Amino acid sequence: MAHILLHPGFHKTGTGSVQTFLATNRAALSPCLDMLLPPQLEPVAQHCLAFSKHHSALILPDLVATLDTIFVANPELGERDLILSSADLCGHSPGWPGVDTYAVAPFLIECLAGYFAERFSTATVSVVLTTRSTAAWMHSLWQQQLQSRRMTYDFEGFSERYADVADLGHSVAATATAIEPTPVYDMPLDEALHHPQGPGGAVLELIDLPPGVRAALRPVGVENRGPDPALTEQFLSLNRSAAPDDAVRRQKDELIRRAKIGGWALRLDKPQAG
Repeated sequence: MAHILLHPGFHKTGTGSVQTFLATNRAALSPCLDMLLPPQLEPVAQHCLAFSKHHSALILPDLVATLDTIFVANPELGERDLILSSADLCGHSPGWPGVDTYAVAPFLIECLAGYFAERFSTATVSVVLTTRSTAAWMHSLWQQQLQSRRMTYDFEGFSERYADVADLGHSVAATATAIEPTPVYDMPLDEALHHPQGPGGAVLELIDLPPGVRAALRPVGVENRGPDPALTEQFLSLNRSAAPDDAVRRQKDELIRRAKIGGWALRLDKPQAG
């Protein structure tokens, strides 16, 4: 009986480190574990992101059809244990235009878990949600929004604006209620960082791996660290400037390139067929 482990977020909780760990150890894990990471899940994630903004039920059949396409093109998936990891499967993070909360995340995760339970009726399905302390998560989310779009809040203003969604525990509890009796695990980043193999190794504790395989897995560093305070201030200044959007984007891209911010190792991971 295969185990399907769904890791759909949350954003800025070590998901990049988990995914880079999995990509780095893909070959070592391949005899007993298949994986779908952001490069392969991007079409699915786009439907989830769209649903979080528009709440249109018309998106859901497309979500199912896209998942079907992936599994038809890769019929071996589901024969072994399978992990799927992408923070965008829970929709946009709070702060994106038109998205103030993670309110749709439990519903999206319920749809995904239900899909896997139906398609792989003999498999066990579980969900792990990585979380983070409120202050650290809010600060990281603020930095991401400054970097990714033209947001003009300083940290104090951002914290006040999104204070109601700062506790990720509420979203975990809502998800657990939505998909009961499917197990939902809450994995705080502060605890996962203490695992000898980092957050990726902590997540894989939920998969029954042979001891020899687990011991051979190679740790990776923390991925997708936020910018240092000076760079964050540059982003905020650019966002508040009178420069046109395309000029601001080019300057940000150059700053990011020089600082080497982001999950570079993951971007080099080659998509599977289909």
